[in-house]
Amino acid sequence: MSWTCSNCSTKIDARFGACWKCGTDASGNPDPDFAAESDPEDLTEDPETPRIHCQNCGYQGKALFSTEKKSFADWLVAGLLSIAVSPKSWIHFCHLLCPKCGAGDQNHRPWSGEIQPENRELWMAANRLEELRNRKKRHLVYLVFGSLLLAGSVLWWSL
Repeated sequence: MSWTCSNCSTKIDARFGACWKCGTDASGNPDPDFAAESDPEDLTEDPETPRIHCQNCGYQGKALFSTEKKSFADWLVAGLLSIAVSPKSWIHFCHLLCPKCGAGDQNHRPWSGEIQPENRELWMAANRLEELRNRKKRHLVYLVFGSLLLAGSVLWWSL
């Protein structure tokens, strides 16, 4: 589900209350604190990753897509289904966190501006760590699913 920004006609995911490009909210009100975009190459390299301004720690940069608060049962049900549907559908399975302090969506404001090198490095390190965690969890899901499939096949064959 998505909505279109009334100011710049950009398509925005329904999870976000404001446009990442111009700061206008879903009802059409512009944000006076919104910084003008000054790093367009960064947006073209990864436009799906929203930029945030964390109200907890002041971090200004890319949000971290995290599955940190998902249980193994969540991974079995939602994770396997979302991974099977589309490689990018896992984004809807994730929480958006601040990579610096771990604050959730309720503490984020949309932000667009130049990312400081230290915030870029912080996000890249946190993103790599999250990717490793996600890969391990996906492999565990595949192992459990494969084991159940093999056990079912053996049982069916033996009957």
